[in-house]
Amino acid sequence: QCVGYLLYRVAKQRAMIVHLCVDREWQNQGVSRVLVERLATVTKERGLQGIGLRCRRDRCGLGP
Repeated sequence: QCVGYLLYRVAKQRAMIVHLCVDREWQNQGVSRVLVERLATVTKERGLQGIGLRCRRDRCGLGP
């Protein structure tokens, strides 16, 4: 059963998070933390400089 996923791309030696989603029933149970920690491990294994994230205004509750 898939309860969440994280998509990323590599840009300028950074793993950029493109999408992170967790099923509502599994939110607030540490799923996002596990996904980001796994990405941190992958980032180190690949010799990347870090993790980046950009949030679109229309998806962050900041838009009109």
